[in-house]
Amino acid sequence: MTVANGKSNTQGIIAGALAPFLPRLSAEERVDLLARVFTLIEQGARQERERCMRDCRDRAELWRTTEQARSGSESARNEARSRANEADYLADLFESENGSN
Repeated sequence: MTVANGKSNTQGIIAGALAPFLPRLSAEERVDLLARVFTLIEQGARQERERCMRDCRDRAELWRTTEQARSGSESARNEARSRANEADYLADLFESENGSN
């Protein structure tokens, strides 16, 4: 694993945090424990990114609805359009991060 995808750094942090407990385990148990903890953290991070992506999509839809309302000023509609685009951008970013893991 490479540092470029963030996995080596995360594994190093996990290994450092568990270091006081690792000497009590065999080499095989250490590898297994670190892999399990890393997998749990990755799953949690993936779920959080998915939640954030859904929140961003919901927010983008809210801003698009605001933009389409004709009761507001032109500047308010432009602001709503910009915010919808930003929320879509962030949702795409979260989605691409989940796809790359």
